[in-house]
Amino acid sequence: MSWSGKNRWKSAALYTAVAVNFMLTALILVRHYWAPPVEVPSMARPEAPSYRSEYLEQYEGSSVHGGWKVDHYRQIEVITDEDGHVVKERPTQEMTHIRYWIGE
Repeated sequence: MSWSGKNRWKSAALYTAVAVNFMLTALILVRHYWAPPVEVPSMARPEAPSYRSEYLEQYEGSSVHGGWKVDHYRQIEVITDEDGHVVKERPTQEMTHIRYWIGE
């Protein structure tokens, strides 16, 4: 039997179409007969509690120099847990000084 180029392409297209239709039919049938469970119980637990860290400015005091009033603030790191409770407060070396002209 002679295999010409035309017959070979027709056969390949036919087999491909049959295979694709068979796979789509199988997917549709399996979808109706098997469904994944709605909930899956988890046994995993977090290794360590989750903490949140933020930096705040804490008022340290004020002073007067010439005609200026200077407010001093120290930056502190506040660490909180998942519920928002403060676990630790740690002052940093960062200072902020804000000055206001009050006159002589």
